[in-house]
Amino acid sequence: MSEPIKVGDLVQVIRPTPCCQSVAGMGHTFTVHGVLKVPMRCLCCGERFDQRIMVIAFVIHQSDGEARLEGHLIERVKRIPPLGELEGERQKEDIREPA
Repeated sequence: MSEPIKVGDLVQVIRPTPCCQSVAGMGHTFTVHGVLKVPMRCLCCGERFDQRIMVIAFVIHQSDGEARLEGHLIERVKRIPPLGELEGERQKEDIREPA
């Protein structure tokens, strides 16, 4: 089972919005600067949500170089494990003796 998403984790947006199935933001990868439970509104269709958990990041947009606060519902993102976690899994596999 994977760990819950927390501040400092690297995540990627992998799912569309639950309300209007917008794919805006899909593929964005960022470091989490905050995890908040707040009321929110979908920027694509305007639907309002009460007390949803969001991941927040300060993102520098390539189009204009401006830093903006960006938020996504936590169920839209997937945590990317640190290389140390992946390396640990690989070492466990390498330790087994050949048949």
